[in-house]
Amino acid sequence: MSRSPASPRVAALAQARRVRPTPAASRVRRRKPTSPPASPAAKPDDGIEIDRELSSLIPPQSKGERAQMRRSLIAEGCRDDLIRWKGHQCLVEGFHRLELCRELGTSYRIKDKEFADREAVKAWIVQNQTGRRNLSAEGMSYFRGLRYQAEKMSHGGARPRSHSTYQSDRLDTAQRLAQEFGVGPATIYRDGKFAKAVDAIARNCGLEIKPRMLARDTGLKRGAVRRLAKMDPGEQRDAIRQWLETGKLPKRALGGKHATFTLPSEPNSLARKLFEHLGAKRSAEVVSALVKLGAGRAERRKAKGERKMPQGRIVKPGAGYPLGPRRRGADH
Repeated sequence: MSRSPASPRVAALAQARRVRPTPAASRVRRRKPTSPPASPAAKPDDGIEIDRELSSLIPPQSKGERAQMRRSLIAEGCRDDLIRWKGHQCLVEGFHRLELCRELGTSYRIKDKEFADREAVKAWIVQNQTGRRNLSAEGMSYFRGLRYQAEKMSHGGARPRSHSTYQSDRLDTAQRLAQEFGVGPATIYRDGKFAKAVDAIARNCGLEIKPRMLARDTGLKRGAVRRLAKMDPGEQRDAIRQWLETGKLPKRALGGKHATFTLPSEPNSLARKLFEHLGAKRSAEVVSALVKLGAGRAERRKAKGERKMPQGRIVKPGAGYPLGPRRRGADH
């Protein structure tokens, strides 16, 4: 018995089931729309130079800040001008934007600004950075300290000043900056010491270490940085290398209870223990301090005209009895 021919509608449905989209076609439909092409980049010979010392004053961006700047550059382009030191071609503002613009191929504008000298450039960068809200606590402390160091000696020029005038200028500068930043003068003093410590470590370990020390979530406390700056150059470099590799400083740089240790009473063991924990230079400083203490005590005894008896009792010339505990039954 022969089958009856299928209707045209049934045949069309069967044909539609047999025709399936190819994998390539499905991938084309799921592809996301591409972003518009970036504008052409500025020429490599745009006359901008990156000075290592000036760029080290700029804290690094966090991952979120860099991603946000990237999205803004793609969507809106580079809206703000890059600022360059007129006559020296050094960039003074826009380091992160310049790096991303060159990476994305985004065009940018350059504005030249005049400065009296290099110190004026650094002062302008510091002033500009302290006005930002995205600084870490360590970064804000560092820039406050730089301003304090730069401004506390600026009053009166280079003429000699008395000690009282110097102290008055320090107090005025600290109070003025404390009022500007909403902190106490003691905080400004500590910021000045912290800025000195950071610069000292950067001079010994490389300028590129400074932005990493001032970044967020570094694990470096300001007290540890000040103690680290007092270490020997070799120990300092070893400590920074350990921090970069493990994220932790050695115990001797942490201070507090981690830096305490028990000293034996036996002289040779005591010397060995000090040398192991303090290192060669600081151990030598301890020895020198002990020698000075002994010499000072001898000088004081000599000045008082004292001498020692064979039994170890101290008497004064012309005294009729030893200085020390009075014997029982002694005559008055």
